[in-house]
Amino acid sequence: MTPPNDRYFASERLDMLPHIPAVDSYLDVGCAEGRFAGHLKARRPGSVVWGIEPDPEAAAEAAGRIDHVVRGTFPQCLPEVDRRFACIVCNDVLEHMVDPWGACEEFAARLEPGGTLVASIPNIRNLATLSQLALKGRWDYVPAGVLDRTHLRFFTRATIIEMFEAAGFSVESVTGSWPLTTVKMRVLRAAVWCVRPGLAREGAFRQYVVVARQRAQDSAGSDAVTPFSGSSGEPAGGGTGVPPAPSPKRRYR
Repeated sequence: MTPPNDRYFASERLDMLPHIPAVDSYLDVGCAEGRFAGHLKARRPGSVVWGIEPDPEAAAEAAGRIDHVVRGTFPQCLPEVDRRFACIVCNDVLEHMVDPWGACEEFAARLEPGGTLVASIPNIRNLATLSQLALKGRWDYVPAGVLDRTHLRFFTRATIIEMFEAAGFSVESVTGSWPLTTVKMRVLRAAVWCVRPGLAREGAFRQYVVVARQRAQDSAGSDAVTPFSGSSGEPAGGGTGVPPAPSPKRRYR
């Protein structure tokens, strides 16, 4: 069994805060030491913040920062989650689950009407991973990252959206994060742009941040994520044919 990664437990994930709605109740699934959830509590002192965390030491740390921590694994711990929340957050959690599709359905059932699910999920369709596989025949697991050796499931932008919509959500935004910015990756992205602009756009990011809202039963299927600007294949670099370097975050709408 792979030992826990201390970096994960201590992560504050401040990059996720701009995506979190200002509401009165939160559930942070996989809250680790509660540092991110603690920021939610500090930002809205009157809110109720719960966490779910399987590691006993991390859960004990989190208990000192937020209102309540359920110690256990998902979904076995669900009987202890006896309330609904306005927002559920999954920071790098779904890819570790055997059944993330079923988990999303459970999240929908534990949200208040119209509630929001926010998740960060690695993008397996990034150019660094694809180039290693296609050019070198390598799929090497690592202690942390897209190919973290504890990841059980892998997603692209399209399959992320499909998973959330199948669980009863309307996806409001999919934002690329953790861009690939090395010279090698920028050159590769420029080359890929000439033949597959969509791959060049999506391949620039190692992760997506998804914001999805619980879909009302009578409006199921009425909402959809519109394409990223430039998805028609026209270059976004002022007609030069070379795509601009990715910014730290780019919103896919």
